[in-house]
Amino acid sequence: MVCQWGAIDFVSETCGFDYTDYYEKELGSSLWRKIISFEALISPELLSSIKHLTNEIEASLSSEDKRRMVNIDPGYINAYHLILGTTKPAPHRPYLQSGIYSDLTLLYQEKSFGPLAWTYPDYRSEKIIDIIGFLRKKYLFQLKLQVKKR
Repeated sequence: MVCQWGAIDFVSETCGFDYTDYYEKELGSSLWRKIISFEALISPELLSSIKHLTNEIEASLSSEDKRRMVNIDPGYINAYHLILGTTKPAPHRPYLQSGIYSDLTLLYQEKSFGPLAWTYPDYRSEKIIDIIGFLRKKYLFQLKLQVKKR
């Protein structure tokens, strides 16, 4: 499948989202999530513009009373961490640009990703950490292929 950011190369199984009731008022109960990755590697500098695009997608899919029907959390993985884009400022979130902040969500140490004090409960789960670990391996493989092509 191809979309705004190129070919999708990974879609996780559907995972229940019952870690918090934060979104229940807006999105309802019985929430679920999927993690999607794209074949093309992005430059981290693009995160703020990608977050603005995902905000537009969320708005376009919103109900008539402006309630979101989806929540899209764009981010990127590298060898060292998972970074998400967010509009919510916090002491641990460096400002990028245009109202977007960078959230260091998971840190890769001792052969696995691990949460930080502020990591959201869902990103602390073994299932999500396993998926992000798999995507890191895929990313590292993609980097090797890029180097070979040069």
